[in-house]
Amino acid sequence: MCVLGAVLGGLRVSNRIARPIQRLRDAAIRIGEGEFSVVDQPRTADEVGELVTAFQTMVGRLKEMMGRLSSQERLAALGQLAGSVSHELRNPLGVLRNSLFSLREAVEGNAANTGKIIDRIERNVQRCNTIVTDLLNYARTGQLDRRGVEIDAWLSEMLDEHELPAGIALRRELESGATVLLDRNRFRQVLVNLLDNAAQAMSDAEWLRSKPRERAITVRTAGSGPDLILSVCDTGPGIAADVLPKVFDPLFTTKSFGVGLGLPTVRQIVEQHGGEVDVRSIPGETTTFTVRLPQDVRRQDEAA
Repeated sequence: MCVLGAVLGGLRVSNRIARPIQRLRDAAIRIGEGEFSVVDQPRTADEVGELVTAFQTMVGRLKEMMGRLSSQERLAALGQLAGSVSHELRNPLGVLRNSLFSLREAVEGNAANTGKIIDRIERNVQRCNTIVTDLLNYARTGQLDRRGVEIDAWLSEMLDEHELPAGIALRRELESGATVLLDRNRFRQVLVNLLDNAAQAMSDAEWLRSKPRERAITVRTAGSGPDLILSVCDTGPGIAADVLPKVFDPLFTTKSFGVGLGLPTVRQIVEQHGGEVDVRSIPGETTTFTVRLPQDVRRQDEAA
């Protein structure tokens, strides 16, 4: 009875999840055709409701952005966005549909692997949520809430909270002693994106098979005149020379998932803080992203 109850509960949850996401996918396709008034799905007080809210917010901001572009630019941007979103949502939604079919068979056969099927559904729902979240983060604008932050202590706290995949070492060289003006909520995304990007690169199966490798990420800070230098360096496979100039381009990605907005979002947030970011890479050995930010001159004057 317990297994049957879990299966029936899984069916209810999966139906509640799959149908709203299918409607979001259909809405994304119609948005690509220029039809913005298509997200009429009711909001619910759960994770799916948060996904719907994020999607609706993204559509509203996208509509505003499109109004500022010329007709030709608008069509190009819409085509790129719709193609990326619909393609990326189609794969996890296909898995969801197959999982639901398997789940229904499991109900009839009382199969013991029901939990794994439900886990697969949840993973793919999370993939859909990540896609929409990336789009929403990149579309965010508005006034920053910047305050003086002792960067080394703040980064140390952030690194304590961030979980890396098993087998990847984290090294800290936080020695700047600098204070910078940050919107901590926004700038947190910079560190998260850079860490996740490095971790994903070092999880490449083909690269790992080639020979035994140390997998490590080093987060380093240093002062450089009036600026703070923050770098995130990995011991991963590196970035090919022909790809390197494109990594900050919106919608460009070499991965099998995602819409290519992680690093463009990093650059956007850094520039909003009056800084700049660049990348250097040695294929087969390492990649380093370097962020340069102005230090808080007011704190320096007070200390003097």
